[in-house]
Amino acid sequence: MIEGLLLAFILSLFEFDSLFIQGVKEWTGIELTSAGYYVFFFFGGAVFKLLEVIANRKDDIS
Repeated sequence: MIEGLLLAFILSLFEFDSLFIQGVKEWTGIELTSAGYYVFFFFGGAVFKLLEVIANRKDDIS
């Protein structure tokens, strides 16, 4: 989760947030703000962390 937010922050230093927000608007017609940009990366980080935990549990069981 924190990794996703950190990645979002680093990418925003290179103005990727503007590119991402504009891309979402063009593809879906949904108006996204910078808050939505960070929420998207937060949930993306949470999903990847969950997948990592699930993968590690499978290794522990074997």
